[in-house]
Amino acid sequence: MGKKNKDKWHLPKEEVTWHGGGCTSTHRKKRSVASRAVDDRSWHFTLVHTPSGIEVSGEVPKGNYSQKQMQQERDKLFTQLWAQLELKVARHLRLPGW
Repeated sequence: MGKKNKDKWHLPKEEVTWHGGGCTSTHRKKRSVASRAVDDRSWHFTLVHTPSGIEVSGEVPKGNYSQKQMQQERDKLFTQLWAQLELKVARHLRLPGW
């Protein structure tokens, strides 16, 4: 019997470049004393499929994030952008089932 579940195509990591950056603004009067929790932080990513030039971008909106929260938000954003890029590339390549 043949396979019923076909192996799903995945975007090769070697074909993707990405860059990102963040911004922090503070309203603290005494930086050494006040908590960093009042700082506003944001982050953006751009992922590019190098062979086709297809790119997707997104950002974590400006807000008050702890260091751990910002890491979780960045990871979540990266995962969402990867899925979007994979879908766009699969459609561009006209892969069946996409």
